This record gives sequence, structure tokens and C-alpha cells, in this order.
Amino acid sequence: RLLFRSVIMFLKIFAVLVVPCIALADREPCLGCPEDHDANDHEVHTKLSSILAAANSPHQVKKITNIKKQVVAGMKFIVTFENQEGKECNASWVEQPWVSKDPQYVEFNCP
Repeated sequence: RLLFRSVIMFLKIFAVLVVPCIALADREPCLGCPEDHDANDHEVHTKLSSILAAANSPHQVKKITNIKKQVVAGMKFIVTFENQEGKECNASWVEQPWVSKDPQYVEFNCP
């Protein structure tokens, strides 16, 4: 009877500790899916400010709240930020250094 309880306890511990690890290990990476990026990335902040200036936008970046990066035909940046008026804005662009040093496919939306 003691052996039976020990086996049951082992199986419970195994199920709780090992099975979730195996499930996570089997998960394939999502190639080409947007991935979270550090919202404090100074380089992205600088690039966003220069994009807004080049578009003659009256908006200025107060705070970046979210950055996502996505591998496309280059590196796509999807940025959510708060402007100086406190409105939430979105911008995205693709960096293709072999095409141009300037961002490509720039989109900007600020209500």
C-alpha cells in the first residue's frame, strides 16, 4: 500500500512539473509573427521622431507604449505611442537597408 501511494505521488508530481514543460517545448515558433520589443528602445524612438518630422506631422512623441517587430521583406516596426496631447497614435514602417537607409512603407495614424 505504501508503494502504491508513492507511485501515485510520483505521477502527480510528474504531471504537474514535467508535462507543462514538454507542452511548451513542442510549441513551434511563429515565423513572421509580430513579436514584442522593448518599448524603451532609444533607436526606435529616434526613428519614430524622424519619421514624424519628415511627414511634417504636428504630433510629437510623449511616450512609446508598445513596440512590435516583425520579419517581413526586411524588419517591420509597429509602434503605439502617446502624443503630446495624450492621444494614442500608431505608426509602422519597414527597414530594408539593402534598398534604402530611409524607412519604407511608412504608415501613421493619430486621431
